[in-house]
Amino acid sequence: MRARPLSEVARLAGGRLVGGSGGGSEGLAAGLRATGASIDSRVVRAGDLFFAIRGERDGLEFASAAIRAGAIAAVVPRGGAARVEGMAIEVEEPREALGRLAAAVRREERDAVPAVAITGSVGKTTLCGYLAELLSPLGATHRPPASFNNDLGVPLTILGAPEGTRTLIIEIGTNAPGEVAALAAWTEAKVGVVTAIAPAHLSGLGSLAGVAREKLSLLDALGSDSVGWVPVEHAVAARAHGRPVRSFGAGGDSEVILASSDPVRVRWLGLGGGRTFAAALARRHQLGLLAAALGVGSTLGADPEAMIARVPNLSDPPLRGEVRRHGGVELVLDCYNASPAALEAAIEALEEEPTVGRRVCVIGTMEELGAEEAAWHRELGRRLGRSAVDGVFVVGRGREWYREGLRELGRDGEAVDADDLGARRIAESLRPGDRVLFKASRREALEGLAARIAGHLGAEERL
Repeated sequence: MRARPLSEVARLAGGRLVGGSGGGSEGLAAGLRATGASIDSRVVRAGDLFFAIRGERDGLEFASAAIRAGAIAAVVPRGGAARVEGMAIEVEEPREALGRLAAAVRREERDAVPAVAITGSVGKTTLCGYLAELLSPLGATHRPPASFNNDLGVPLTILGAPEGTRTLIIEIGTNAPGEVAALAAWTEAKVGVVTAIAPAHLSGLGSLAGVAREKLSLLDALGSDSVGWVPVEHAVAARAHGRPVRSFGAGGDSEVILASSDPVRVRWLGLGGGRTFAAALARRHQLGLLAAALGVGSTLGADPEAMIARVPNLSDPPLRGEVRRHGGVELVLDCYNASPAALEAAIEALEEEPTVGRRVCVIGTMEELGAEEAAWHRELGRRLGRSAVDGVFVVGRGREWYREGLRELGRDGEAVDADDLGARRIAESLRPGDRVLFKASRREALEGLAARIAGHLGAEERL
């Protein structure tokens, strides 16, 4: 956010600027300018507005600490200024004011700072990272610092963009119908991207059709001069939303295929005109996201050769395919989240990647799949049963569902607990050259089990 006087911020947020417990009036704010926003007093930066959000704790309790840490003012509920040792902006509800301010900033900065809004069942954060790298030749890019994709994270991303930002990348998530459209409306995006439509968050969205409606509603928030990018298999449905749509994937407007695996080289088709170049990405889902990123970059006017030059720098975020080696065993930490589509992709990647030893899966529960969660786990158990995986360990509350599916194919998975006893059992079964996939929903924190296994295998080795 460009530096803005507190009086302007108060107006845009729908609030009233007051002097706080120290007394005074708007005169005290002369010359003070806000440059960002925070909801956590522990990470406040100089010039931030601190929004006193009520959660497990009342943010008002931390407003004065935020001021002392460098916040320019605290945004508090009506009557809350008396508890703030510094400048305050009183609003009806700080959470709503955060979104209101972000939306107002984007309306003013839409043309000067074009935004890319990204949603999808999987791959959102990874695509944010790819785009931040590929678009850097256009100037400074700003992306979410983590999975900031809800009604707090989206406005914090918007308001956290420093002055001089040339491209803004925004991630949008959802758990219930209507969330994507509401959040996307704040972004004033020039480009909207749907990374994938797959079974995820079914407890809130109800069905795969519900997921599709929710994700594609992103397109409804785009302006007439904006462009949507979607997987090629959803292009027809996307065009029904009445916005210009382009597609990525096999046969789409932007497609990336693997040209060689040693060394890894890829070929960009469609918009790329048949260019072949080096890459550090070889998995199928990575190539799909790279096709989307290159397509979005082209839409925003990035030079194709400048983007291609940066492709070797791309990598996935932590816990999304991160590889560590201990005792000659490769541990693949793909356990930031899990859904049927994501688990399917992870199994495919394990099957396709070369290894001198065995392929082993340590699989945990997939959450938020609603009333059909048992059926989804059994189906993925059957997929494991058909796979080229040599061994399966299952953990968490869904482990028996996986085993039921495996047994239908004449196989089984060994059930273990995510404790030191379970870690020791898995470690003792491994030998140098093995490659082990860890995949589960975030709630399982499966990286903890991986760390225990690593402790039994030995010190980390350089890859």
